[in-house]
Parts: sequence; C-alpha cells; structure tokens
Amino acid sequence: MALFGNLFEDNEKFSGVETTSGPKVGITPPPRRRPQCQLCGIENQGATCYLNSLLQTLLYTPEFREGLFSLSEEELGTLDAEKPLNESKARVIPIQLQRLFARLLLIDCQSVSTKDLTNSFGWTDSEHFQQHDVQELNRILFSAIESSLVGTSGRDLIQKLYHGKIVNQIRCRTCGNVSERQEEFLDLPLTVAGSSSLEQSLFAAYKDVEVLNDRNQYKCSRCNGLVDAEKGAKLRSIPSILTLSLLRFSFDFVKMERFKETGRFTFPTTLNMAPYCEQVVEGEDMMYELFSVVIHSGGAHGGHYHAYIRDIDGLGNWVTPEEEEIIVPIDPITGGVDFLECESPIELVQFILAHDMNRGMTVDKIGGEIQKQTGISWNKRFKSKYGTMSKFFEKYDDKFLFDPVTKIVSLKDYSNAKKPTNTKQISTNCDTKPFCDSPHISEGNQSRNNGNQSDSRSHHDRSSGHHGKNVSESGDSKGKINRPRPGSTWFDFNDSRVQPIYERALEKQFSGKESAYMLFYRKQTMLRPPNAQGNKLYYIPENLITIVTKDNSKLEAERIAYEKAINKLTLVVHYSCFYKYREGALKALPGAVTSKLEIDQRDTTATLYKTALEVGMDYLPCDKFVISTFKELAAGGHVYDDIIESPDLPLQHCIIQDGAQLFIWDGSTVENSPIPHGCDSEPVFITVVYDLDLQFSYGFSRSLTLQEVKVVICDFIRSVPENLQLKKVTEKGDAKGFTNSDEYSTVKELGLQDGDRLLAIDKSQKGGLSDKNFASCSIYNKFVIKAENRCCELSKDSLDYPSVRIEVDKTISVSELKSIILHQLGLLDVGETRLRIDHDTMGLRAPLHEGHAVFDAGITQGSRVIVERGSAPQSDEITVYFTSVDSASGPDTSEVIVKQNTTVDQCLKCILLQTNIGDEDWHLRKTNWCGEAADLLDDLDMTLTSALVHDGDILLLERGRLPPKGFIRIPIWLHSTPESISSQSQGGIMHWMYAFFGISQSDSKRSDEVLSKFEPFYIDDLEICKNATLSDLKQQVMTLNLVADLPIPSADFMRLRVKEKDKMTTVLRDSNQTLGKLKLTSNTVLALQILPEEEKLSASSFVLSVCQRVPDTKTYSSPVELVWNPLGGATIQSLKEAVASVLFIEPQNICMAKHFPQRHEWMVIKKPAQQHHSGKKKHKGWKDNLKLAPYHMSDGDLIGVKDLQYDPNNIDDFMTEADEIGRMELVQLDEEKRKMRGERKEMQGELGIGEKPKRREVGISIKVGDFS
Repeated sequence: MALFGNLFEDNEKFSGVETTSGPKVGITPPPRRRPQCQLCGIENQGATCYLNSLLQTLLYTPEFREGLFSLSEEELGTLDAEKPLNESKARVIPIQLQRLFARLLLIDCQSVSTKDLTNSFGWTDSEHFQQHDVQELNRILFSAIESSLVGTSGRDLIQKLYHGKIVNQIRCRTCGNVSERQEEFLDLPLTVAGSSSLEQSLFAAYKDVEVLNDRNQYKCSRCNGLVDAEKGAKLRSIPSILTLSLLRFSFDFVKMERFKETGRFTFPTTLNMAPYCEQVVEGEDMMYELFSVVIHSGGAHGGHYHAYIRDIDGLGNWVTPEEEEIIVPIDPITGGVDFLECESPIELVQFILAHDMNRGMTVDKIGGEIQKQTGISWNKRFKSKYGTMSKFFEKYDDKFLFDPVTKIVSLKDYSNAKKPTNTKQISTNCDTKPFCDSPHISEGNQSRNNGNQSDSRSHHDRSSGHHGKNVSESGDSKGKINRPRPGSTWFDFNDSRVQPIYERALEKQFSGKESAYMLFYRKQTMLRPPNAQGNKLYYIPENLITIVTKDNSKLEAERIAYEKAINKLTLVVHYSCFYKYREGALKALPGAVTSKLEIDQRDTTATLYKTALEVGMDYLPCDKFVISTFKELAAGGHVYDDIIESPDLPLQHCIIQDGAQLFIWDGSTVENSPIPHGCDSEPVFITVVYDLDLQFSYGFSRSLTLQEVKVVICDFIRSVPENLQLKKVTEKGDAKGFTNSDEYSTVKELGLQDGDRLLAIDKSQKGGLSDKNFASCSIYNKFVIKAENRCCELSKDSLDYPSVRIEVDKTISVSELKSIILHQLGLLDVGETRLRIDHDTMGLRAPLHEGHAVFDAGITQGSRVIVERGSAPQSDEITVYFTSVDSASGPDTSEVIVKQNTTVDQCLKCILLQTNIGDEDWHLRKTNWCGEAADLLDDLDMTLTSALVHDGDILLLERGRLPPKGFIRIPIWLHSTPESISSQSQGGIMHWMYAFFGISQSDSKRSDEVLSKFEPFYIDDLEICKNATLSDLKQQVMTLNLVADLPIPSADFMRLRVKEKDKMTTVLRDSNQTLGKLKLTSNTVLALQILPEEEKLSASSFVLSVCQRVPDTKTYSSPVELVWNPLGGATIQSLKEAVASVLFIEPQNICMAKHFPQRHEWMVIKKPAQQHHSGKKKHKGWKDNLKLAPYHMSDGDLIGVKDLQYDPNNIDDFMTEADEIGRMELVQLDEEKRKMRGERKEMQGELGIGEKPKRREVGISIKVGDFS
C-alpha cells in the first residue's frame, strides 16, 4: 500500500453526490427515495469510494450474494445491542454484510450507510478518511470473510468462487526436467505498461516464456550443471469469478515519484481463458463474461473510484441515459421541498428559458443555471451524448433559436413551454410504497423456493416496458434507441448516485486519467434460474426481510412527519381593532394584541378562516371578516392581498410563507376610514423638510403622483400645491429639483425609497426655508435603522431576535444611540453592552467605539445594529480578528480588543493567552482584502498602528518562531538546471548532479528530461543577518544538508532567484550587495539553481524563458533558457537576434510576444505603427527599449516565438487553450468582484497557505475474531 499512497485524496470530494436546495431551517429531511433506476447507492463516509465500488461489485455477483444469504442465524449468531462489537461472539462481518446487502436490495432510499460494516472492521472515524487501494482491499476483505466463516457451511465460499492456482515452471532444454512451484491467487495482477490489450498482457504473463541462457543459465538438478532453460507461468485452475487487477500505478526510480499509466489498454466483454491455461478438459467451456469494471479517475496522488456493473439478474430499471429523470430543485415557495422531473435536457433547457423574464439567455448563463439547478454541469451530464451546448442548440433548431454570434438562445415557441411537457410535482410522500410494504414480501419465500418467476419489478418501474425488449442498444440518434435485453444492462455506481449507461461507455475506460483499474469476469456457463430474474427477494432470509420492512416503515413515518413539519405554517395575526391609520400607514395602538396561528399549508383557505375564527373570536371586527396579508414597513403596517375563502383553494397557492403576517379586518376600513391596500399603494417612508421648526415623516403611496404628493404635504403645511416646490435631498446634502414632466410621475417611477428626504419650499412666503439656508436644517440628517436584541437567547418559536425600528440623527454619538436602543428594547438592567453592525454580506463587524458619531461609525439608512453583552472598545483601542490554519477543527476566527499602541509582540501574547496556547513558537501575519496570507509581522517591537493594522483587520496566527532581531529567515527551494545549460553539459559537475538525482550515466537520454522537468522541492530555511552580502548568503546555502552533498566548486556555480507565486523571477546579482539593498525579507522565497559552469551576470542582462509555438496549433515546445545581454540596448532587434541564436530561426522570420500569466494574455513585441498628430503640441516618440512600458522586460519573463516561414497565419494570436480558459475565468471573476466591490470576503474564506500536507500512509486492516 505504501507504494500507491493517497490515490484519491485530491478528488474525493468530486464523488458525484447530488445536492439540492435546502429545506426549512432546523428540519432535517428524510433520506430520498430510490432513483428511477431503482438501484441503491452507498454513502461516502469521507474517503470510502474504494470500499463502495467493491461492495457493489460483490452485491451484484449473484453467486457471492446468494452464498452469503444462505448462511443462517444459527451459524452466524446474533448481535447483542448492549454489548460492543469487539466483545460479541457472533460473526460480525458476515452479519453486517448480509444486512447491508439486504438494505441495498430492499430499502426505499437513494443510498445507505456502511458505518455498521466499517465498525465491524474495527475502523475508527479517522480511518474513514484514510486513502487506500481497492486491489489491496479486495484481498484483505476476502481474507477477513474467510476467517469469519471458519466452521460454517460457507467456509469454502471464497475458495470456490475466487481462488485459482498458478504454477511457475522452469523446463531444462537439455534433459526436459521440469521444476515447478504452485501458488494460489485471489486476483491476477496484469501489467499495463508495454501492453495495448488484456489479451496481450495475459499472453505475456501466462503464455510467453523467458529463455535462461548465456550468463543467466539455470542450474538443473538432474543435469547437475548450468543449462539453457525456459521459464514461464501457467494457470492451472481458474475460478468461476475471475478478478483481474490492472497495474496502472508505477514508480519512476529516476524521478523518485509515482505515476499512473494512462495509455490505451483495451479489454473485451467476453474473454476466452483457454489459451492461458496449463491444460483444458475436453469439452470444458472457458469463456468468461465481463460484469464489473472498477474505475479509478485521477492521478498517482489523488483520485476517485466508481464502478460500471452489469445487472445480471435484471434487478434495476434500465432506461436510456437520455431518458433518465433529471431532478431540478426549485426554491420552495411554501417551505416544503418540491421537484420538477424533466425526462430530457431539451425539457430542462425549455423550462429554464420559459422562466427567464428576458426571453433569451447566453449559452454560458444556461450552463450556469443547469449547474445551479441540478448540481451537475452540462459537460459531466450531457456532453458525451449531446455534444457541446452550441452543437446541441444547432441540432435542435426546431425548438430553440440560437445566434452563433452573440451566443444567445431563446425558445421558438413560448406558448407551449411554460411547463415541461412531462413535468409533475413530486412530494416526498409519494404514492410509491416502500418495497418491503408491498405484497411481494409475503410471496417472496414461495418465489425463492418454487420455480415460479416473481414479477417484483412491476410496482416500482416508473418507465414500464424497458425490461421486455430483447434488442441491442444501437440505433439512430433521432429515432428510437433499442433497449438491451434483461441481464445485459449496465449501471454506473458512483457512491450515492446510480445511473444507467450504455455498454459502449466501457470503451472510454480504456485509457486516460479515468480508466479501468479492476476487471471482474464471470464464467459464461453459470446460468441464472428463471425465478431469480428481477426478483430482489431471491434467497434473502426472512429475518433480514423483517428488519428492512421495519426500516422502511420507520422511513415512511419519518417522511410523513417531515412533510407535516415542512408544510406547517406559523402565522402572526393582527386585528384591525388594535390599529389606526395615520401618516399614510397603519400604526399599532398601545397594548395591541397579536395571535399565533398554526396551520398546514396543504389545507384550504376555508380552514384558515375557520381557525382564525377560533383563535381570535374576541377581536374580530364583524361576523363576516376578511383575512389579508400584512407587512410591517418603515412607514408602518400595510395590508396587501386578500385571501379568498374557498374550500378548494390550498394555502400553498396563496404564496404564504412560514412566519408571514396576516391582518383581519372588514376588507375596506380601519376605524371606519377606508385605507389603501395592495402592492401599488405600498407606503414609502419619506421625511419632508418645510421649515426649521416644521419637519415630519409620512408614508406616501407608491402610486401617488408628484402632484398628489404635493396635495398631501399641503394639508400639513397649510399651503396650496401651486405655490409648493419639491426638491429631493441627495446623499451629499444638496437639493435636486423635479422637472415639469415629473408632475404626473408616481413615487415609484421617481425612484423614491424609504428614508429619502424632500425639501418643500413655499414660493409665496419670504424668509422660509430655501436652498441657501437648508444646510442649517438638521432634519435631513435623520434616517431609520433596525436595532436587534442579542442579549437574549433565540426562542424556539421564533426565527428572529426581538427588534425595533428607530429614527436616528446621524450627528448623535454611538453612546447616545445605545441609550436609545436599550430604552426601546427594555434592556436597562442587563449590565455592560455594546453595539455592532450586522452587514448583509460581511456579517458582524467589529464592536463600535462609543465616542464616534453614528454616521462616522458606518451606520446609515437601513443598517441593522445589534446590541450584545460585552465591553465596548475605548477610543484608543481596536478590535483585531485572528485565525489559525493549524486549528484541528479548521480555520476559526476569534477577536481580541487591544490598545492601538500595542506592539506586535504584546498582541501575539494576548492572542496566545486567549487561545490557551502554552508555547510561544508562533508568529503573526497580515491578510489581504480576501483573507489570503500577506506580509509577515516580523518586527515584534513595532506598534500595530505603525504596522498598519487597523480596527477590524484579520491576522493569521502561524506556527514557527521568528528570527532574532536584525536577522531574516528565508526558505530555499531547489529548482532544475535550465534546459539550455543542462543539454550542453556532458560531464563535470553535471555528472555529479546525475548521481545525486539518481540518474545513471548510461541513461543519458533521460538526463536532460529529468533535470529540466525536475519538480522543485524544499531544502531548508536559512537564517541570516540583514547586513550580510549576497556572497555570504551563497556560502551559507552551500552548507545546507542537501546542497553540501554536491561537490560544487564555488558559489559562482549557483544561481539564486526570487520566487513569486511559484514563478522564478529576479536573479540576484552583485555578490557584494547586502541583502537589505536587494530587498530580501522574511517574506521572500528563494530558488536555487545549480549550474555546470561559473556565471557572473551583468546588471543589464536578462534571464528569460523562450518557447516556440507549434505551427497551426495552440501549443508550444518546452521552454529553454535565454541569457540575453543587450550590449547595444534592449531593443526588439537585439532580442530577435538572441532568440534566433537559441532556436535557430532567421531573425526576419521571428514574431515574438511576452506572456502575462496573471492576465492570461500575450503582448506582441513589435514596433507600433506611425501615428500622425495634428496641432502644434509636440508628442514624445516611441522608444525602442523593452525595459520600458508597455513591456517592462525583466528576469523570468516567458517569450513566445513564431516562425513566420512555417506559421504565417494569425500573427498576433499567441493564445493557448489554457489562456482561453483562464480568460473566461477572469471574466467571471470580474463579474463577481463587480458585485462585491467595496466588501470584504467572509472571515472563513480560503487562506491559500501552502499545499495541504499529505496524510500519513497506512495499510488497511480489518479486525476479525477467532472462530477456529
């Protein structure tokens, strides 16, 4: 196992598990029902995909499954729930395997857990995340099963099905004597390297012989001397179930690293093993059929396992992959979880486009919607069957309008596409009964023991008729696709997800990063009895059926309870008798009473009226009342739509969500006054400033025109509309007037919102408020905020903290605001409290300084301010957040309040004290705006203010002691020798380097490849004085352990370069320069390159990488190093001549471009076209100097080169496929940044510090009791 390491660490999270939109908060949904294929998956416990693939293969091996089910309770024993597994005398592993298989066959779930089984293995929680090899597991699991079945009728189960014999023979060519050694096998390991097919690999292993001659002769015991001989291996006996392990992982002893063989290796669906056997009995059929392929996707250090398995007994419901149901999660309107089922991507895209308000979407946006709605991208789900999205839309031009230029897609006919043609709402409590609740349970025993075939599929097939078609899967893509015959259908078992596939999908596993890893063949003569076809109950013991039946009943009860919970509505009822209509909105009277009403959203509105009558009988306005939706706005309460009383109208069609507010009234008046209601009359809370002493706030209906608004204002100020002029107060505090055309525009059309201010000027009065004296008015400084009480615990019946709306003057202090909030919330006796802003995207901000003004503290219109227990920071204190990537539970952000003049050392000690960390081997690092690691705080005596650490900043707590004062600690990495240099070296120091890196002298063909492609590796940290010179630095580098082993003549044979984002940049020159002048700090990372000859670079030289573009492609040759010393100036022609000397291209045929990897762009290096400027102003001419803008040539730059003689087309196009993908990603990133500009990322964001350390490699172990 140590050879293979962590084969699936990196990609384990991509295990194909579906995700859906979440249900109500706090309500855990029950497991989903079986998918359309009616086959059950297995949950991934963290890194158990290898186990899941093998278990599914064993389950769908009929002989193993039936052999396991044939073991009785008397033989295996029973489990005692009160005793731990390690103390149980029962045969735990086979018992848990039986239960797991029974659940996989009968439980009504999308997937089941293997926790009980892995617990029986003796695995702890940590072992569920250990990475292992499925081939190793196959041998260890079979060994554990054999040990567990000792003394039972199944003791020979593994032996009969999986054990075979190999005989290794050496035959003397002189006397014919044969020396042989026989050994048993569970699986046959076959070499993939050097073979193109399974038959070729079998021939090399068990047919071909090796001749032992010359210096490799064999000593024959009969001849008593060295003789020529033939050595080979034969298969003496082959088991009924043949397991073939493909050796795809190898070890490169030159590069000292693992790698995966991804070359093409074909395998047949039927295999004749007769040619590879020692002898075959006459008439014996040695044909085998493929029934399982375990697939590994990924590389040598990471990947994921899944399995393609043939459903031999026809237990699943196979449909064509195109017809497989696509579950589209939608945002639940009523709190429940509903789904739309679309049976093809055509209907899925139609549904997405039909619900787009713009009636047209780009291809990229449609792809994003498919990913968002289904959890699976188009490329993973449909590309193999339908091609790219563009080709898909071009093919189905009868349904979609596709513009190839703008890439915009729309429907041809929107009238018939509002809903997919085969769409239905599915509740979690669907009509399909659990498998074990059906009549087939009682008939199961009879169907097992007699010859009658059981049709156990009929009750759960969603698409009938698929099993009865005995034809191949070939067919026209536009016509009907023929169905494979029963027993020959294939499914992809990918952890929790199981889906049908075509048999031709096996061909895609011949090669590549995702390729076959284990093959399981079954003898063709092993025919299945008719009553086993489609019968999931076949051979299952009654006790297991009883267990699963109870589990299904429990699941059904959970689903019913869940449906009841998600459909439960808790509504708040307001009564009109406790309200008055004032200032454009409903205002609650003192002592107003509200009621809580609980009802099922599937009930009708008539039930709602009946329940409301029972709950609030004493407060109803009349015998015939009306219930309307209600909402509390900034202006006050507002009534919206009436809920019609009907015995046929479900509540969920009324768009009433959990926690909604209702208003009970007579339907027209409150306090005998008619009130406006509905969305169009929603009040907008606006403050009107008329005079220094007359300012008021009012809720103006959104449907009122500006002229009608004037009429309302005139009622307050006792003026006439003709003399009134209105102006809107901007954020800057000035007033902007309305035009004559705005007189008949509504409040909504004018864009007026809650908190806006209007300046009212009476033109008939002199000396009143005007634009000139408006600045002296303080009322425009007022706005409305929401204050929340978080000094108390959140109650079970409420999802929100107690809150209150407060009108605030932005000139008051935070301390005064806190007093107002505490008074309004009734929190005068809770002790020390402080205020924070709860930002919509950035979450809770740092505690506010109480001496600051409200506006300066960041509190604005609509802010949500929370009050909590704790001390507020003083004026000379700041709040600093800190997090650590070394935390066992992951990055966890905490906070500490410190003085502004606190030093870095004092702040570190304060953080260590708060986190209860005893040792002081830690340091602090600043983070950038998105939470990534930035500058190291290496000066412990510097204050936080000097270090530019501000209130609310996040610091990173890292393990490791800082270097002493005046010193810096620099990490050194060893990089490969430049290709242009290593390719020229034939001896000298390179001879010693080859030996150091494990390269044989005779293996000179690979020397250049190894040294140029050698992966950089970390040597050590070097601690050195800041005043040391570059020469001193090189001398100390030579003393490091790994470097000291190399016979480097002098420091001039070494090149040190600065590393920035894993890219080598500036070469350090001038050995007499101090490290300070070279701007080296503890944040610097250096790369070491060992050279075959002395190097002394001048200050004007450049070290560049040059790569030549392959004509008519988007690829380049391997880069070579170019040391360019532009003696006559850094001109374009000088660079061309230098490139020509390296790539052997005529300078006049060279076209060059510089690569900007961060922007994924290439800038063509050429002289700009002449531009003619008009006018007398002089313009500076272009300077032919590549050191200047826009090229800014420097060390480490990558130069792409085209040979125009062979690649004359698209001269300015240097882009690669990786660049195009990177550009698309940058565009998407820019769109996200545009939305989030000015806001910081969440504190739990990624911290981009180094690579994740590899887990310690451990072998698989399964603990088995002693049953001998």
